[in-house]
Order: sequence, then C-alpha cells, then structure tokens
Amino acid sequence: MWIYFIKFQLNNYEFACIFTHFLYGFVVLKEVQSATVIAEITIANAKSINATAEIAIAIAKSINASAEIAIAIAEITNANAKSINTTAEITNAIAKSIIAIAKSINAIAKITL
Repeated sequence: MWIYFIKFQLNNYEFACIFTHFLYGFVVLKEVQSATVIAEITIANAKSINATAEIAIAIAKSINASAEIAIAIAEITNANAKSINTTAEITNAIAKSIIAIAKSINAIAKITL
C-alpha cells in the first residue's frame, strides 16, 4: 500500500528508479563471489516489491471503478430528483387549474342565483 502512496509523490522517473535499483544492486553484488546469497535475496526482495506494486495497482483500479459507480449513482439520483421536482411542478400546476375551475364554477353559481 505504501508504494501506491509513494507513486503519487514521485515523478515517473523517480518511481521507475525505485523499481530498477535492485537490478543494479544485483549486478554489483553478483560480481563479489561471497555476495551471491545477498544478490539472490536482493532479487527476492525486488519480486516482493513488484508484487506489492501490482496489488497496489489493482487496489487503485478497484477504487477507481468504485468511484465511477458512485458517480453514476449520483447522476441517477440527481436525475430522479429533477424528475420528482418536475412531477411536483406539474402537480402544482394541475392544482392551480383545479382551483381556477372551482372559482369559475363558484362565480357562475353566484350569477345564476
């Protein structure tokens, strides 16, 4: 998880250096015969770092997908709210029409009496 955080703190070149430094260390340590075990440990460590980075990337993709779903839900909710508002406006207009008709009927009733 820390690699995911670091990636956003470093530029691409600096981030690439993190993942290539172990290769240079392996080459240097391999030249020294007594350091073969250390060189192999260095490669194992690099593989572990790479796996951690792949997990972090998968998590980031998952977070991105979740964010896209949340945005879609928000847009649907907004559309529903607009629809409800429109329905309320239509209902209000109908109610005003009914009141106007009732007033007209009342006025006609007064004239005929």
